[in-house]
Amino acid sequence: MNTVETRQAELKKIKDAVKKNNKRKREASRVQSEDGSPRQPRLSGINSASAGTYDAQQDWADAPPETSELHLELSEEDFQPRSLEQTSSRTPSIAPTPSATTYFRFGFHREAELLMHYLDHVFALQFRFYSPSIHNGGRGWLLWLLTETKPLYHAALSLGALHQHSLLARTARGNRYHDTLSELNEHHNRALQELQIFLQSSYEVSDEVQPGRKRRLQILACGVQFISFELFRGGTSQWQVHLDALATVVRGMPVVNATDTGSSPGDLTPVTSSGLESHSLEDNAEHFLVGAVLWFDILSCASTSDAPRLHSEAVRLLQGKIDLANIIPCQPWVALAISDIAALGAWKDDAVSTSSLSFWKLFEKADPIRRRLGDGIARLRAEINESFASLGISHLGTMGAYLVLTNPGVQQEAIKRAITLVFAYAAQVYLNTIISGADPKLDDVRSSVNDTMNALQELQFICDAQALRNLIWPICIAGSMAEDVPTQTYFQSLIQDLGEEAHAFGNTGTTLQIMQKCWASRDENRSGSWDWASAMESLGQRVLLV
Repeated sequence: MNTVETRQAELKKIKDAVKKNNKRKREASRVQSEDGSPRQPRLSGINSASAGTYDAQQDWADAPPETSELHLELSEEDFQPRSLEQTSSRTPSIAPTPSATTYFRFGFHREAELLMHYLDHVFALQFRFYSPSIHNGGRGWLLWLLTETKPLYHAALSLGALHQHSLLARTARGNRYHDTLSELNEHHNRALQELQIFLQSSYEVSDEVQPGRKRRLQILACGVQFISFELFRGGTSQWQVHLDALATVVRGMPVVNATDTGSSPGDLTPVTSSGLESHSLEDNAEHFLVGAVLWFDILSCASTSDAPRLHSEAVRLLQGKIDLANIIPCQPWVALAISDIAALGAWKDDAVSTSSLSFWKLFEKADPIRRRLGDGIARLRAEINESFASLGISHLGTMGAYLVLTNPGVQQEAIKRAITLVFAYAAQVYLNTIISGADPKLDDVRSSVNDTMNALQELQFICDAQALRNLIWPICIAGSMAEDVPTQTYFQSLIQDLGEEAHAFGNTGTTLQIMQKCWASRDENRSGSWDWASAMESLGQRVLLV
């Protein structure tokens, strides 16, 4: 069964489980009615064909679970977080009660610690460069959704517990180690259970938001957290199902279906607010979450060899108010180029599978992308050189880095340009590999790998090593195609220098395995036709390179 069929089968399991649970609840409600017991509110069904048409709308965020203890005997081997379809037929271990007191399984104080640990440490690892202006409300939207959405709340707690557990795993393995293991397992399973309840429940629409808008934002936020959980566990499982669902939600949102502004694909400067213009939590949440889903979708394609789920919506999304450069940061023209390259790769794979590939057609389709990348890099280089000239330097060295780092305004823009340049050169590696083949000896491939390495070295002058955790995609794409030992050693050292914490909490370890598999397989087989995708297939993994 191929990847698409596997995901479809998993999604079918989810839908079947939800239908089964709905039927069980209807039968229970009918029995209670016949016995004279109070009839419980009937739960609305889910229209799985379009997440944007959910009619279930009941705000249950203030209803906490009961405080009864649940004792779990777990070992490290027992920590296998369940997917939604695995939990759908189970009764939540901690059922909600009508009490208004906010107490949970591990007590309010401990949950407060985990929530702050998530906000202080984990969110910064998820989106290192996201720093919204206080004029536009900052990250208030995040706290709003956390306090309004039970599954999101527990997903955040599970991420905080996972990070703390990964830290303890490197130090002490006493009772505290096992406590955090139980904690993260409990909160993650609770998040999945609460998400199922949320998807089946209905809530009254608040006067403050558009009908259904709050619900979509809550679903998007939950999905982003679940993907991040899988990412921080190595990024090898279950993330595709979550991403499929999120793409469906985004396609049904009004922001995607807004009237076209007439901008061309090359004009991707986001519309941003200035000064003290009015803002809303809903707008800020929507711009961030849709941008994050779009980014996950685009980068995931290098791992799956599929076309982007939101490829046809990408231009409209990036020419609206979604400022991708403030989320990633990477200028949107590069994101669109990577999206087009992924679509080209999927087209080529389909043509190969049907023995209908025309290399002339391939070159014809690839040439506009190649030219856009080349022109964009040339413009970006000109901007970088102009900024250097304004500081009286010609390149980034020790003195140049000092001048950049001591000027916060210059530093922020310099980092955005440097990261964009890294992604742009890695996109060239991606494109050249699709056009010419996965052979590092080819001039185009070798040249773009070296350009990516040079751009990474420039970036290291103005960013600390931990910033590279958000550049796993370009490191893996270019590193997998490194030809000689010195170049391979450089990319390997980028991952190793991140330290044990990054390896225990993230996908850096699996990324290094992918690159090493490429290098070893080419040496063993005397064949150059090994890239990151073939390495993942050989390892039996589809790693999300975010």
